[in-house]
Amino acid sequence: MVVTVCSPLLYILFKKLKSWGLLILMLCYISGVFINKPGFSATAFLFFGAGACFRINNIDVTKITNRCCKAIYLMAVVLWIACTMLNGHETAEGDLVYPFYVMIGCMALLNLATYIVDKGLIRIPQLCSKGSFFIYLLHTVVVISLAKSIAFKVFGATNPLLMAIGYLSVPIMTVSICLCIYYILNIYTPSLCRFLSGGR
Repeated sequence: MVVTVCSPLLYILFKKLKSWGLLILMLCYISGVFINKPGFSATAFLFFGAGACFRINNIDVTKITNRCCKAIYLMAVVLWIACTMLNGHETAEGDLVYPFYVMIGCMALLNLATYIVDKGLIRIPQLCSKGSFFIYLLHTVVVISLAKSIAFKVFGATNPLLMAIGYLSVPIMTVSICLCIYYILNIYTPSLCRFLSGGR
């Protein structure tokens, strides 16, 4: 919600500084130096800002990731192993690696998803493509917490295998819940649905 209210400031930032503005947000995310007030999240500002920056400056990020996809995949695997070995946020060393793993991992997944769709290996349902922005907006508002709570109750926190399955089930449940809400709103209150989706 806070990042949405601050979107005019982000627009000015990316209009004036272009990609340098995104670099500033990346440094805030990596260093953890950010506004220490409720609702302000370096993670939210970075990823919301990245989408805004690419759109405002007409940057096709998939073309960038395609040029160096092998290096991105290699770095993603190395950082994943390092993050796992260092126990992520649980250790000071892991905490240093984690933000790089998240950013590179997102680039790797984006490139992989683009490849799969371009090759026609998977057909994206119209509901998913139309509701993608709605999912992006809604998933952090209660939904992801609900999905985590369900996963914890169903799979528990004692068996490593079940914990892994529970961890992987969270994004699936989150997207599914968001799509159900989008579908219902789109049928019964299409005007409200368009408003909440930014006119998409």
